Amino acid sequence: MSTNNFKATPLARKMAAAKNIDLSTLTGTGPHGRILVKDLDNVSTSVPTNANTGISNNIQLALTKSVAIDAPLSWDSIPMNGIRKATVKAMVKSKTENAAFTGMKNIDISSTYNMRAMLKDSCEANGIKLTYLAFIIKAAAKILKEMPNVNVRADVENNAILQLHNVNIGVAVDTPKGLMVPVIKGADQLTMFEIAVQIADLASKAREGKLSMSEMKDATFTVSNFGAVGLDYATPIINSPESAILGVGTMTKTPVFVKDEIKSGWIMPFSMTCDHRIIDGGDAGRFLMKLENYLKNPALLLM
Repeated sequence: MSTNNFKATPLARKMAAAKNIDLSTLTGTGPHGRILVKDLDNVSTSVPTNANTGISNNIQLALTKSVAIDAPLSWDSIPMNGIRKATVKAMVKSKTENAAFTGMKNIDISSTYNMRAMLKDSCEANGIKLTYLAFIIKAAAKILKEMPNVNVRADVENNAILQLHNVNIGVAVDTPKGLMVPVIKGADQLTMFEIAVQIADLASKAREGKLSMSEMKDATFTVSNFGAVGLDYATPIINSPESAILGVGTMTKTPVFVKDEIKSGWIMPFSMTCDHRIIDGGDAGRFLMKLENYLKNPALLLM
């Protein structure tokens, strides 16, 4: 489209450019053949740019093509594997039996971030992959010993609450075949580095389908790291007959207040689901506050 080398009023040139009108195709009615605004009336616009042409064509196609495809539903029937069958059964049991509630808390884990950075190289030199999950599971194990009223199961038939002596922490692992939960036995008796080794070993076995039955039973509490798949918060479902599960969200770098000064820090969101029949909301709150204390003072996890 051209508006040059033709006599036209300034306003006519602007309007011609806006309407994509080629002035070379017009005969002006003004003095000496000058093109006026009125000469633009009833003139079909020229073809727009390539990009606009594509959009225009798509619009015209949408207007002329019927999009109401009245076809019956179709599907592929995929048989459930053993893991999926077990998951269905366990989740239905949990949702049916438990009076679940979820408490959430953001925790500044900057101190844990710094300690991990300090220990990471020496751990790797000794074949240990030190993840944040190792800090979290070690902290959870210590808290469960401090709060035996969270490390419990409901004995409905006998109207009793079972306070468990063992601290066995299940670790939810996302595998191609479905969710698997191997168990770190006696987590309260292990160092954080031993926990890190077990996390890596059990997760590898889970993904390779090599877990034994003994490695998947007798958990008393579960930790689910859904932050690994981009979630900040969730309402994790209790792995019955356990009574609580801790969900770990995605860590983000965020401005935080440190002694009235704003500094960059690392915030990790946590979601804890409990069975309200035997664990009160106050207990969940106290658990998360204890977790915050450990992650703000990670040296305590080395003791």
